Amino acid sequence: MSEPAVSLSLFGFTTDGQDGVYGRLLDLVELAEAEGLENVWLPERHFDDFGGFSPNPAVLGAMVAMRTTRLGIRAGSSVLPLHSAVSVAEDWAMVDAASGGRVGIGVAFGWMQRDFVLSDAPHAERRELLRTRIGQLERLWSGEALELEGHSGEKATVRLHPRPVSELRLWQACLGNPDSYYESGRGGRGVLTNLIMQDLDQLAANIERYQQGRVDGGLGRGGEITVLVHAALSDGQASEERNMEALERYMLSTFSSSSEDPASIDPEVWKPRMVAAAERLRDGLSLVGPESEWPAFREKLARLGVTEITCLVDFLPHGEAWTDTVRALGRLRTRSAESHA
Repeated sequence: MSEPAVSLSLFGFTTDGQDGVYGRLLDLVELAEAEGLENVWLPERHFDDFGGFSPNPAVLGAMVAMRTTRLGIRAGSSVLPLHSAVSVAEDWAMVDAASGGRVGIGVAFGWMQRDFVLSDAPHAERRELLRTRIGQLERLWSGEALELEGHSGEKATVRLHPRPVSELRLWQACLGNPDSYYESGRGGRGVLTNLIMQDLDQLAANIERYQQGRVDGGLGRGGEITVLVHAALSDGQASEERNMEALERYMLSTFSSSSEDPASIDPEVWKPRMVAAAERLRDGLSLVGPESEWPAFREKLARLGVTEITCLVDFLPHGEAWTDTVRALGRLRTRSAESHA
């Protein structure tokens, strides 16, 4: 049996950081593994209810490692300019060793200026800092020694302990900037992106830019292209309405969290925009809707060169909406595997 053209994964990004969030998410991860999904992607977010349950995805990854046996564990993404590359490498090497080599690391420039209170450099330097620390991360993971100088002026030559089990699998978070896709391709990294800020035509153009980067880097066409999509099973009018309301709330949380003054955003004033944003995703840019629509969307992404769809389901009300959707994703995976056999 041949491999499916596009693998299916789970993206853990609940907007509900209240009591029990970790238990609920880990239950969902266990179900994803049982249904044959490939990976779980875990975010890094700070100082906000929106995703703020996971300020360190490696800690959550360690929890996942102890509750699963096969599922790939992915940082989606580590905001590398906020941290020492050594600290990120040490954290994820521990998870890799504990999980038997199941780690992959997505890295990001960072977008929230307030987060850079955690950094040793200003927000304006984040792109160059990311490039520097990617290089350090790659060298450490491969076993090389790295000569560092701390803020105190002390110098030391360091190696990574514990040693990771797997080779480094690295993705770069890319949104609307074609140059980021090119840079990621030229550097031999995968791409982690979404459809909130681009449509399928824009995604196709950005993927082609990524492939050109790989060619110019002497790597040839290929690589890993992971696209985050929202997924919610609709099996009737009531569940369709529930899913769209949940998607509208999620979009409001998304826009509020990126505002310099979230308290100034009036939900009633923003509601028409959120309805439009949710309908845009529902209209051919997500797996929100009847299960019968899902295979065609997956095949569209496959034809563009997407290699993995990672599905965000925990914007839905906790309970059957989550589990029914993940089970439907399992059926989609099975059907796709059979069709590509």
